[in-house]
This record gives sequence, C-alpha cells and structure tokens, in this order.
Amino acid sequence: METPPVIIHVGVSKTGTSTLQEEVFPSHEGIDFRFWPAEDQIPQLYDCLYADTIYDDEARFEACAQAIAGSHRGATRPILYSREHLTHQRYEKGVMADRLRRLFGKARIVITIRNQFDWIESSYIWDQQILRTPWQGLPPSMEGYLAGQWKERWRSRLSSGDFGAIVRCYVELFGRENVCVLPFEEFVGEPDLFARRLFGFLDVDATHGRALMEGKHRNPRLGARERSFLRWQAWLVPLALQRLCARWRLPSPLTAWLRGGPRYRAP
Repeated sequence: METPPVIIHVGVSKTGTSTLQEEVFPSHEGIDFRFWPAEDQIPQLYDCLYADTIYDDEARFEACAQAIAGSHRGATRPILYSREHLTHQRYEKGVMADRLRRLFGKARIVITIRNQFDWIESSYIWDQQILRTPWQGLPPSMEGYLAGQWKERWRSRLSSGDFGAIVRCYVELFGRENVCVLPFEEFVGEPDLFARRLFGFLDVDATHGRALMEGKHRNPRLGARERSFLRWQAWLVPLALQRLCARWRLPSPLTAWLRGGPRYRAP
C-alpha cells in the first residue's frame, strides 16, 4: 500500500498558525494531524534538527529518518506536521530546510506569511502579554523592541520575516510543485480562496476545511482597553502584590468590557 503524502507546515508564527493547529487541522477527518513529534517519540529528532554542525553526521540522520518513516507505516490519510518555530532557527535559513528534507524525504511544504509591517507589529503586541506577569519584567517600547530585534537580527523575528529567502530554500530543496505559500491576509479576507488552495494542496476536502475555519480565531490581538488596564496595574500596584493581583478574577462584565472595543495598535 502506498504511503500517503507527508506535509510539513513550517510557519511563520503570527500568521494564523495557532488557529490552524488547534481548531482546523485536528478536526479535519481527512487529515492525520500529528502536530509535532515529542522528544521521546522519534529518537534524536531534536538533535538532528537543532544540533550544531559538528553533530550533523549522516548515521544519526539516517537512523532518525528510518524512525520517522516507520512511524508513517499504516497511515491511510495525508500526514500533516505543523511547527511554526521551524522558521526561527538561529542559523542560515537553508540549514533547517535541508535537515527536514534529509529527515522526512519527499514532503510537501506549507508556508504561511503576512505583510511584514503588520507581522512585526503583531509580534510586538503579542510580546505585550508579559504585562500579565510584570514581576518578570515589563515590555519595551516599540522603538526599544525594534532596536533589540535589529541587534540580534541574525536570530530574531526580523530574520524570520525574510519570507523570500525562506521560500527559496524550500523551493530549491523540495521543488516548486511541493511548496504552497499562503498569505494571512487571504485567510482573513478571502477564506474561501484560502481553503481551496490549502486543502487542495493537502488533497483533502476543502469544503469541510472551510467550515472548520468559520469563526475560529486563536490568540486574538490584545484589546486597547485591556492593554491600558494591564499597563497601569503594572505601574501602580506594588511589585510585592502583583502575583496576588494576577490571581484575582475580575467581575465578568468588567472583563468583557476590557476585552471589547478596538484592538491595540502599536505606535
């Protein structure tokens, strides 16, 4: 019996990945969704993916590739993996693409991208979540955030946002016909088209996939009211009481009001 196709969704983060991973892929009856193997499921997988070059030996990769192939035996539906952090590696983009090819063989690749200005703003706002635990530190200003990203640009989000370089690596290694690039804006503004392209590439029912997408939104952007509330709470409440405040449950009407209204926009 022929093994069904293997598809790897490599990211990028803040492009609807959590919604796909938690709401859509697991619920589609035509997909064998495996998210990503745990460290104890595939021996040495993480060593092969993230090890320094000195440990990049052929025997290790061959053993790991055989273990992955063995885990696919008996599958009857397209096998789908998804891990957005595969595009966050600290080294040259082609390294991760090459290692995935060596481990998974002839796989299909899904890459979700986003307008970079909106993407870097969304990433910054996501990092504002640290306001919920201010004893761990407070988030920087937008200027400070960008300065920090630039200082560590070879391994920061700025590097992960070089979508053209990422796509070229996968096209060269897996073939253009095996790489599907999907914009987040299409997911939000043209979901019918997004579903046809994505699920057509996966060779599964696009109508069912589109229905699963309806009304789903994981990790929504922080509301402007809630962000202001958290910011003032972090500044006004003594640090010694912050942990206690984090345990308090606000009245439901107040929580609903804080989370309502316009979304926060970075300056």
